[in-house]
Amino acid sequence: MRKALLIGVLLFPIILMAQQDYKMNHFMFLPLAYNPGYAGSREMISANALYRSQWSKLSQQFPANFNQGTPSTTTGGSNTTYVNIHAPIKQVHGGLGLSIFNDDYIAAYQKFTGFNVTYAYRRPLLKGNLAIGATGGMIQGTDSYPYDPAEADPILQGRSGSAMAVDLSLGAYYNDEKMYFGISSTHINNPEIKLPGLSSVGMKLARHYYMVAGYNYTLNDLIKIQPSVLIKSANFNVSQFDINVNALYKDKFWLGTTYSSGHSIVALLGANITSQMRFGYSYDFQVSSIKNFSPGPIHEIWLSYDFNLKAPKRPTIIIKSPRYL
Repeated sequence: MRKALLIGVLLFPIILMAQQDYKMNHFMFLPLAYNPGYAGSREMISANALYRSQWSKLSQQFPANFNQGTPSTTTGGSNTTYVNIHAPIKQVHGGLGLSIFNDDYIAAYQKFTGFNVTYAYRRPLLKGNLAIGATGGMIQGTDSYPYDPAEADPILQGRSGSAMAVDLSLGAYYNDEKMYFGISSTHINNPEIKLPGLSSVGMKLARHYYMVAGYNYTLNDLIKIQPSVLIKSANFNVSQFDINVNALYKDKFWLGTTYSSGHSIVALLGANITSQMRFGYSYDFQVSSIKNFSPGPIHEIWLSYDFNLKAPKRPTIIIKSPRYL
């Protein structure tokens, strides 16, 4: 039980985030995950996929009375999968997007799955475009804690169940060739996932606020410096910020680092594989006290592909008339 309590203490902040928003080191490439105003801003059909594996060595041991079986050990922290696609749609004067996500918290026996549909109304402003966006979707929470007949707390005694809730978000996003800036709020309706049969167990999603900004600075003909920052707050009670700097070489390869306040220092690398395909990878170096428990590494992989909406120019064919050679 003491071991289970330790795991709960370690995972509680992560579970809290999981019920609301997933952590992403590639936030500068995936604003649609937290700001609906981003939909269609790349002026092409853009598809993205991200996979994050966190604390894979985190383990929890259970005695024989759990699940009425032999002593067992559950190993694993959390796995996050996120996929989206968005595009500008001239007929609706903006952009449309679709997002699907899955958060699996192995050692905590919780999983969150959902989808979001996004619309952003975009208008020209100054040298770029300003968009106001809204997202609506569903999120499903599943809880499947092992059965323990010796557990005195009825809430923890083999709790299991699954339920869904409607989830809404709003955001504004401005971008031009050099910079971008956005503000947004997720879970504006404070949805609550109520597990059936467990009236005292609820997963209420707190309203989150975001501000993101970035700039593209050309240092010379070979290198571009791309700083960015993401500030997030849960009901203005708990705040966190990520400060990132990426260096792009020959518009082809990039290296970067991010400081995630109080949690980790992140190393990033990536490449524009083609003019349409991009790839990124990140690794977290823990700086918080959880590193003393050797929970394992944090890896993140991101892949993007853009479908150009502009038809290629047809070659000009000159036909000479025999009358005018």
